[in-house]
Amino acid sequence: MDSPVDHLPDLFSLGSPNFWFGVTIAAIALFDLSHLHREDEAPRRTAVHAVSWAFVGILYAGAIHSWAGPTLGQEFLAGLLFEKALIVGNVLVIASIAAAFGLRGERERRVLLWGVLGAWTMRILVITASTAFLYLEASATYLLGVVALVAGIVLVQFRTAYSDLAVRAARRLLGRRLPADGDLPSGGWKGSSVTAAITLVAVVEVQVVNLAFAVAASPTIHAVTEDTLVIMASNGVALLGLGPLYFLVKATLLRRFHLLEFGLASLLFVVGAKLLLGSSIPISLEATVSLAFGTIALYAVGSLSQPLGLQHVVQDAPARDANGSASSQRVNGSTPDPH
Repeated sequence: MDSPVDHLPDLFSLGSPNFWFGVTIAAIALFDLSHLHREDEAPRRTAVHAVSWAFVGILYAGAIHSWAGPTLGQEFLAGLLFEKALIVGNVLVIASIAAAFGLRGERERRVLLWGVLGAWTMRILVITASTAFLYLEASATYLLGVVALVAGIVLVQFRTAYSDLAVRAARRLLGRRLPADGDLPSGGWKGSSVTAAITLVAVVEVQVVNLAFAVAASPTIHAVTEDTLVIMASNGVALLGLGPLYFLVKATLLRRFHLLEFGLASLLFVVGAKLLLGSSIPISLEATVSLAFGTIALYAVGSLSQPLGLQHVVQDAPARDANGSASSQRVNGSTPDPH
């Protein structure tokens, strides 16, 4: 594997393709962040915007294919697909947390902004650290394989508990500042101090989610490629367009694809197996991608065929009283029919 510092001269050379790849990704990311507060929540428009960002990734794949050759081009595209799949899962959990807290409007967008910034920061730090660690200790590949398997198990174990865990954590931290009845209002939190406090807690919990998915993303990209620039570029491009992706997930995936976590966990299991088997039983890139996304497709079809979806986890999750016990009040503020 190339050392991460091997590419530094090219990266800071104005005439190198590496430099311009980095500059364009940074410029597009700044443009993306600057338009985050203007993002339309209409499902059709968010879908168009999300597809547009996906097209940017395809353009980058074509550019790398032309500049660096077909091998790196294929590795970039595979890495982009893997990382984007995990980012969808990341955004899905963030949307679940926002819905559990009843965050709407400006508060929701504020949490989203910090979530996007945190996702970028966590990915850069974790991916850079893991790449450098692998260069120093090649046997760390097996450790990354174990990380992938554990991440997959955790994703399945807590797939229906994100919103409930988030609310319970908030009650432990802010129990004395919450309303006496302990209910989560459907229109958002009332009172400036409580609103600010719960928004802060939501931001902190979102950063924990970002860190968890960044750790899961590390073995995923290293199972695809050993090229440092492809590792960084695929993660950077995959992180573009998180704003429209969030509102698209909120409007569609959150309600329909309730088995998506099983598909993402299967992806991590495939990655873990590839890293742990290593050269003893080599698994080709094509087989890895086909197996992972074939399984995701099966779970997506299964989600559509079953009417019971993740919206029940978000909308029907029980609120908790000050002691953490379940009350009859739903998170969305509606009271279930006693009959």
